[in-house]
Order: sequence, then structure tokens, then C-alpha cells
Amino acid sequence: MTNKVDAFVQEWKERIRAGLEYRKKYSTRSKWEDFRKYYRGQWAPGILPVNKTFSYGRMLVPKVYFRAPRVTITAAHPDLVWHAKVVEAIDNLLIRELGLKRVLKRAVMHTYLCGVGPVKLGYDSEFGYIPEQAVLDDGTTVTQVSTEEEAKVEYRVGVKPGMPWAIAVRPEDVVVPWGSSEPDDLPWVAHYILRPLEDVKQDQKYRHTEQLQGTRTPAMEEDVRPRFRPRSERDKDVVFAELWEVQDLKRGRRYVFCEDQVLMDVKDELQIEGPSWEFLMFNPDPEYFWAIPDVWILEPSQLELNEVRTQISRHRAIALLKFLYKRGALKQEELEKLLSGEVGPAVAVDDEVLVNAVKELQPHVPPDLYREVLTIMNDMRETLGFSINQLGEFSPYHGKTATETM
Repeated sequence: MTNKVDAFVQEWKERIRAGLEYRKKYSTRSKWEDFRKYYRGQWAPGILPVNKTFSYGRMLVPKVYFRAPRVTITAAHPDLVWHAKVVEAIDNLLIRELGLKRVLKRAVMHTYLCGVGPVKLGYDSEFGYIPEQAVLDDGTTVTQVSTEEEAKVEYRVGVKPGMPWAIAVRPEDVVVPWGSSEPDDLPWVAHYILRPLEDVKQDQKYRHTEQLQGTRTPAMEEDVRPRFRPRSERDKDVVFAELWEVQDLKRGRRYVFCEDQVLMDVKDELQIEGPSWEFLMFNPDPEYFWAIPDVWILEPSQLELNEVRTQISRHRAIALLKFLYKRGALKQEELEKLLSGEVGPAVAVDDEVLVNAVKELQPHVPPDLYREVLTIMNDMRETLGFSINQLGEFSPYHGKTATETM
């Protein structure tokens, strides 16, 4: 039996490893952290940026997600009008209770920066729904309560006992099979989860947790597997366990692996018409699952724009008014008069030819640099396919229709 379990775990490790390699090779994974730094405004020293990555993101996100999401239910038969009203009221209540607005907003941001915005759907428990452990008559739930003390092992606000939920997941925490092309043909989906080891051992959904040490998943390469979160790096006293949760659509089951142990192997009740995942993509790749981020397309122009803007800044510093004077032609007190801010000072010059004594020097900023900035910004706008009106820019032309104005 032990040999079968080991072979089972190793088989899935190989599949996940292949999925990680697939993402590394055919996605922009190596640039995701750079894209996030662009959005945050974290540039190299000495760079004067024009952060279009941030401004386009600020413009795009509100236009895509629903600012006040709600649904409208239309009755298919006149006798069902009031049934539709009740369903509509319940759905809109759930949308508000579950914080779906924040989930959609974060998913859009992931899509803009990484190409894919994964949204995980579930019910009752964040780490696996088991009907036998679901919500009880008194409103409590076994899945979220510790086995050893009166404490919770799940504390995400949006995940409530006996309620559906949706969570925006970081793209680097999701793995799909090698060669996958679109979300509708996935045979399985793996989710990387980092949990405190104490919570894992006290979670009643899991088994075989006694031997867990909280180490990283064995045999996973450092350059392809997800890294610890910043919060986890600071929690030196907290031991974390790395879990891989797999939804196997071929067999209709859910597995959880950790340190060569199978913590969960149950029938997945949430596999209704596919995996309990939604993947938001603005620019699907024609061959590969991992879509194309908008920032990936904007990056060359963004870096070029920063370079030109930095050059302009340096030219402006050099182009400040300066004076060349002949050594000995001006005494120190006369030189101070020349450089003072007073109006009409009389400066004495000890030289026969005045023009040789003092000469004004003021280089100019090449005007082509300013035209280059406008050209690059126009290229970025055209690349994203947005009009001036959509970006909210001022237009000197008149005669716009009411629709264009809106």
C-alpha cells in the first residue's frame, strides 16, 4: 500500500513539475515581478519615469470590473415572475456579502499585469468542501474549527460556513498541464497553498499530518516553484507547510499533497460543468494557455519613454545659464555682483576687451526629444487600441456627439 501511495504522489509531482516548466517556457512568468514593480513605481535609481503602466492600469481596471456588481433575473414564464424576483434578491445579497467587487477588481489587475486572472470558486471551506463536515444545524462547521482547541483554522473574511465564495488567486500559484491551450480543456488544475503547519495539523479535513515537518515540497526546482510570501519571510517563529491542491477532472476527485503525503483524496462535489475555477484573459495566446499581459506589450515603449524623459531632464540640468570669464579679469567681489540676483549691478572688469572678459553660455534642450515623447505615448495608446476619448484626454476639436462625450 505504501508503494502505491509513493508512486501516486511521485506521478502527480511529475505532472506538476511539467506544468511549471510549461508555464516557465511559454508564459511571461519571468517578467511578472518586473511588471508589478512598474505598476508600483519602483524604477532604477537615476530614472525619471513617465509611468504609463500605472496610468493605463488605473484607467483599464475600473472600465472592466463591475463597480457595483448585481444581476437581473428574467422569468422564462409569466407564472415565475415572483420566483425570479426572489432569486435576484438572493443573488445580489450574496454578491455583496461575499465581496465579489474586490475579487473582480483584483482579478482584472492580475490579468493586466500577468495575462491571466484566476478566480477560485468554492463552498463552505477554503481548503476543500466535504459534505460530511459542512455547516451544522447550529450554524457552525467542522471544516473551519481546530481539532485541539477552540480556534479557527480558516479565517478569511469572505469564506463563511455554508456559503459560496470566490477568491482571486495569484497566477504563479496556479499550474495547468503541459500543452494546455484554453481553460475549457483542462484535465486538472493544481493550486499552490502556503499554510501555517499548525493549522494544517489541526485541520479535520486532512489525514496523515503527524509526520509533517513544514519543509518545502521535495524535488521542486527553486527557479520554477512559487516562492514564500513577504509576510511568511518575516514570520520566523511560524513554520509553514507547502500544499498542492489538485482538482482532477478526469476522475472527479480532489487531492492535497504535502511532503510526500496524501492529506486528502475525496470525491470533489464542486466539479459541476468543469473545474471550480474561472480564468480571466484579455489577450488569449493563439496556442498556449498562458495569455499575453498588456504590460508585456507596453514594456518596450515604457522603457523607451523613461529613457527619453530622463535624457530631457539631464539636458535641462546642463542647459542652465552659465558664464565663462577670463581669469583675472574680475575680482572676487565683482564676480559676486555678476552672479547675484540684484537688478542692475555695476560690475568692474579689468580687461581691455569687454567681450573677452565675460561670455554667456546657455545650451538648449533638443526639441526633438519632446516630439519623441509624444510619439512614444501615441504608440502606446495605439498599441492598446484606445482612443483619446477613452483615455479621457483633452481634445481641442469641437463638434463631438453626445455618445462620444459620454
